[in-house]
Amino acid sequence: MKKIINFIWNNGISDDISIYDISKTRLLNLSVLLCLIFLGPLAVKSYMSEAYVFVVIDLMVLFLFIFSFIYIRITSNYRPASHIMIHSLFFLLLFLIYSGGIGKTGYLWMFIFPMATFFLYDLKRGLVYLAVFTAAAAFLVFAPIRLHGAVEYPVLFRSRLFAAFTVVSVCAALYETVRAKSYKSLKEASIKLEKMAKHDALTGLLNRYGISERFDYEFSRAKRNKTSLTVIICDIDLFKSVNDRYGHDAGDDVLINISQLFEEYKRSQDIIARWGGEEFLLLLPDTDLSGGLVLAEKMRSKISDMIVVYEKNEIKVTMSFGVSELEMSESASIGIRKADRQLLKAKENGKDRVFPEPIEGFLRNA
Repeated sequence: MKKIINFIWNNGISDDISIYDISKTRLLNLSVLLCLIFLGPLAVKSYMSEAYVFVVIDLMVLFLFIFSFIYIRITSNYRPASHIMIHSLFFLLLFLIYSGGIGKTGYLWMFIFPMATFFLYDLKRGLVYLAVFTAAAAFLVFAPIRLHGAVEYPVLFRSRLFAAFTVVSVCAALYETVRAKSYKSLKEASIKLEKMAKHDALTGLLNRYGISERFDYEFSRAKRNKTSLTVIICDIDLFKSVNDRYGHDAGDDVLINISQLFEEYKRSQDIIARWGGEEFLLLLPDTDLSGGLVLAEKMRSKISDMIVVYEKNEIKVTMSFGVSELEMSESASIGIRKADRQLLKAKENGKDRVFPEPIEGFLRNA
C-alpha cells in the first residue's frame, strides 16, 4: 500500500522542476487518487441503481483523470493535465446540479469547486473559472423555464444554497489571496537569501560558494563539448600596507574599484568572483591558455594604471596573476591549485606580473 501511495505522490516529479510545480503536481496526483476513491464506488452504485447515465458520466470523468495522471507521468508537465481535470470537474458538477444526482444530492458536490479551482489555478484564473461556473449553476437552478430532465429545487433552498456557496467561494478566494502573497514573499526572501549566500556583500561579485557552483557547471560543459576552460587567480600586491596606511575603509574602496574594473573589461562569457580577502578568481569558458594570458595581461595593465582617490589620497596598487588552462582529465580543484601555484610564482618573481602554467618545459611572461 505504501508503494502505491508513493507511486501516486511522486508521479511526474523530477529534479529539474520548481518547488511550486512540485506542489501543483502533487495536488493533481492526490486529485486522481480522490477521484478513484469516490467516483469508482459511485459508478458501481449508479450501475446497481440502474442509473446508467451517471455510470457513463462517472466513468468518463474517471478516464480523463487517469489520462491526466499518465500524461503527467510521461511529460512531468502538470498544466495541460490541470486543464483537463478542472474542465471535467466543471461539467460533472453542472450535470449533477442539473440532474440532481442520486437521491437529488448531487448539488452537494458543487462546494468542492472553489477549492479545486484555486488549488489547480492561480487566483486570477481561478476567479474567472469560478465566476463562469457560478453563473452556469445559477442559470440551472434559478432559470424560470425548466430544462428537460432538470431537477426542481425549492425556492428557499435555491437562495440558501447559493448563499452558502458564495460564502465558501469567498473564503476560498481569501485563502488563495493570502497564500499567494505569502508564497510571493517567501520566494522573494528565498531569492534574496540565495543571492546573499552566493555573492560577496562588499563587491557584489560571486563569492567562493557562488563561483564553485558555476565552476562545476562550466567544467562539465567543457568536458562534454571538448572545449577549453581557463582559470585566473589574482591577488592585490602588498594589500596589507594599504589597510595599514589608509585604513580598512580605503582598502574596501580599492576592492570595489578593482571589482568594477574587472566587470568593465571582462568578456560577456567570463565569470568573476572574490575568491577571498584581496584575491579574485576569473573563470574563462571557451578560452585556452594563450587567451587567458592576453586577458590577464590586459587586466594587470589597467589595474597598474588605475588610481583610487580616497579622502584626497591617491592610492595605486598592482596585482599578480596566475593563469592555468584546465586539463579535462583532471579535476577542477587541481586546475585551481595550478593557477594558485602560478600566482605564487608571479609573487616570487617581483609581483605586478602574469605567470602562466609551464608549457613544454618553459615559462613565458605575458
